[in-house]
Amino acid sequence: MAWPVAPMNLRSIEVFRAIMRLGTVTAAADAIGSSQPTITRELLRMETQIGFPLFERKRRRLQPTARAKRLYQQIQATFSGLEDVNRLVERLRDAQGDVLTIATLPAFAISLLPEVLVGLKEKIPELSVDIQTTDPRDETPVSGYDFDIGLIEGGFANPAVEVSTIAEFVLVAVMPSGHPLAGQPIITPKNLDGVKLIGLGPNDPSRLAFTRTLNKAGVHGLTTVSCQSAAGVCELVASGMGVAVINPLSSLRYRQRGLVLRRFEPCIPFRISALRPLDRPRMEAAETFFSLLKQQCSLLARELAPEGCLP
Repeated sequence: MAWPVAPMNLRSIEVFRAIMRLGTVTAAADAIGSSQPTITRELLRMETQIGFPLFERKRRRLQPTARAKRLYQQIQATFSGLEDVNRLVERLRDAQGDVLTIATLPAFAISLLPEVLVGLKEKIPELSVDIQTTDPRDETPVSGYDFDIGLIEGGFANPAVEVSTIAEFVLVAVMPSGHPLAGQPIITPKNLDGVKLIGLGPNDPSRLAFTRTLNKAGVHGLTTVSCQSAAGVCELVASGMGVAVINPLSSLRYRQRGLVLRRFEPCIPFRISALRPLDRPRMEAAETFFSLLKQQCSLLARELAPEGCLP
């Protein structure tokens, strides 16, 4: 059958998105403020215009086709960018002064930022801070790098951002104080042979570096549980489920929970880097934040020094 092809308009996209999101024409009609017969007609008109069916009608229910699912993914990505813009408008409207946007890996939001932000608010009380716990290296399709400062682990090369090293640490072995290895001042791969390990996600850079170190030593790590967050790993270690080798900043906060930190050799570097997009205006608050961040890392390094957990 030949279909008279025409592009989708905003109304068609709104109808299609509502049906995909809510599952039925009736629910879509209620959400849009229309009637079920009207939405049905608009759906049929839409399918005629674009040149292919979007749904299969089975037992009075609509089943999205593979093409419909692919189209919905693209539409959602576009609307996601628009929603980000609207959220930013709301934040700017509600803010009393400037808004500093920080994109950070979740581990730093917990282990590094709280003390830094306390100092920042003391220096600039009217400043609003927006923390996005996302990977700063991921550009958004609408606005590119949508932050003033981004915090990542390791390095990054992109001509659109300025990259600065904030601090250099090393991964540490973490275990309960009563663990048999807690009496060792230095933990090596051989010490971990046959030991139950708690690990970060399989694609985490620290996890990958640790696995390579074990493999090079001929040790096959027995990772019994994996967790996406360093804080989650520490919780599991505190519960007695195993030993972990992770970043020292997350580990420090769990010493009061009875965990001990031990130097791990050979050392695995853990670098904290800051990203600053070159196309965004420099804010005085960003420079203050940058300075306080380096000061906090220096304080944490002094805490780690007695444990022998520095490079």
